[in-house]
Amino acid sequence: MMKKAMIAMAFAGLALVGLSSCESGPEKATRKFYEYLSTGQIEEAEDYCTERTERLLEMAAALGSSKELNPNFKFKLVEERIEGREAWVKFTDIAGKGQNDTTEVYLIKVDDDWKVDIASDK
Repeated sequence: MMKKAMIAMAFAGLALVGLSSCESGPEKATRKFYEYLSTGQIEEAEDYCTERTERLLEMAAALGSSKELNPNFKFKLVEERIEGREAWVKFTDIAGKGQNDTTEVYLIKVDDDWKVDIASDK
């Protein structure tokens, strides 16, 4: 009986690890970044981007750039591609005017977290 309980606990632990890794992938980082950005929550968006992208956001905020706000933003994944510590996510804003417009975002893995890097030329 004790072995069954230990096996069940080990399986549950592995399942949680698997779920948490799915939740912290490039898609989630991209979605959260743009959801926060679209509502002007710059500090929250910074949790999902690289330091150089964070500096760009801060410069834009200092200049009063709020024309990109879109409180109705609705993320729809088109494609996610991971190559080692780099990833590319394509998505559309299905609530926006240009519903067929696809945006491609480059991400890099910093420590164990995926970070949007809009400052990159990749």
